[in-house]
Amino acid sequence: MRKGNVGRALLGGKRAIPKYAWVLVVFAGLFLFGEPILYKILLLKQRDLSELELPTPFLMDKMASKPFLLTTPSMHEAIASKIVHFDEISIKSVNKTVFTTRLEQISNSKMPHYGVAPMLDVCMHPNGTLVVVGTSQEEMEQSVEAIGEEMVREWHDTYNCIWGCKGIQYVDNIPHDAVWIDGETTHIIPYVNNVFHHFAERIWPHLTTAIPLDQLPKNHTTRYYVNDMQTWLEGAHQSMNHNTMMYQLYTLGLLSPQVQFLQHADHETRLLCFEHLKPACASCGRMNTKLGSNIYVPALLRYRDATFSFFGIQEPQVVRPPTKLRVTYYGRGDTYRRRTINAFEVMHHLQKSWVQPPFHVTFVDAMLASGEYNQSLPEVVSLMSQTDILITTHGANTWASIFMPKHAAVIEIYGPCGPSTWIDVMVEALMLKHKTEENPWDFRVPSLFAGNTTECESADHTPDFTIDITKLDEIIHSLALPKGVGDNFPLHWVYDWTSSHSHKVPNFKE
Repeated sequence: MRKGNVGRALLGGKRAIPKYAWVLVVFAGLFLFGEPILYKILLLKQRDLSELELPTPFLMDKMASKPFLLTTPSMHEAIASKIVHFDEISIKSVNKTVFTTRLEQISNSKMPHYGVAPMLDVCMHPNGTLVVVGTSQEEMEQSVEAIGEEMVREWHDTYNCIWGCKGIQYVDNIPHDAVWIDGETTHIIPYVNNVFHHFAERIWPHLTTAIPLDQLPKNHTTRYYVNDMQTWLEGAHQSMNHNTMMYQLYTLGLLSPQVQFLQHADHETRLLCFEHLKPACASCGRMNTKLGSNIYVPALLRYRDATFSFFGIQEPQVVRPPTKLRVTYYGRGDTYRRRTINAFEVMHHLQKSWVQPPFHVTFVDAMLASGEYNQSLPEVVSLMSQTDILITTHGANTWASIFMPKHAAVIEIYGPCGPSTWIDVMVEALMLKHKTEENPWDFRVPSLFAGNTTECESADHTPDFTIDITKLDEIIHSLALPKGVGDNFPLHWVYDWTSSHSHKVPNFKE
């Protein structure tokens, strides 16, 4: 059909569209059908892709190799038996002649690594408000200051802040119907909608201060009180972020012989009082190396080992020839910013152009789009345990590198506005080859949902970008350089792949 007849065909043969009105039609189409069309136009202007036959998502899905993914147990199935209602373990009333909230006096040598002391005889409203009993605000704040800077930050940022927390209430006495929980309880305030922040700022402090399992009595029980736990459990049915956050907490509980997650009724009004409450440590700082490798490396490995044991996964290994290297590539196509716009081109190149060594590639974006991968924790752990090389745009997903084989490789691409990496501790604990300096981004592409800008204005106003495939190839080739005992990557570069006709991809079930 000639161009002049397109309008007639669309309108039953009548030429009803004025000259130049096609411009309006194009913009209307962009408005109706969203970003993908606009991105395609922008990319064709910035880079000549006319000779590249980009496969459809369906065909690309067929091209990508599939690892064996666990899908069970669900978070709700795992945690259900560990949830305990307050009334099941509490003493109905507080039978103490003196009830005074105070901070536990701990010597510097025994102070938790983050400098936050436990609270004794303290209460909470079911809505999350901390209740200090029998101690004035002035006395309490003096005690907080005496502990140190970290305790001051936690007290004011997490419990007594102006915005984002429930505040602190000071009372002389507690009501007769208050619920009393003896022993130690750890308070958790979940981080909203970011699985890396939740792990790095909510799980990490308690992980690194946890007593190793082999040093605990077999009947020891660790208790957690999670703010708005019922809301989080309900949200986990719809939000995979909520789901993973609760699963992260559950796997933290695996480091104890027994674990209980305390829960109260939806309409509970009684005060909940604790003999010994470890603060949430929500302001203790993001996961970093300041604690020293003698603390965080064993802590990370304990968490990793407990998770593998729970899911029945043996310690993974980077494959050796003649098995092809397993590459997992994620371009953040399911997000709204800092996305790799030419992700299909990159995937096609990794799958078809690499022959020495060849790769088996898992394309996360395609699996997410098809619905066969939902980023549940069982799926994430099983996928990462079968990943030798992770190529990913910087983002919250990098927390999962903790489940990769030791001596694996992570190529983390920041893009034009990327921050510094968050996974230094994982890199050291697992002896990963971690590539960040080269940062092989090519062109900036504005995101309509992140400020529609090519400038680095803020975390939420940042552009998408394309990857320079030539630079990416150079980074991948650099993995051939040996890095100590246990590094299997050089073997893949010296192996003669032309003499092999079949190569299998093992999974953790084999």
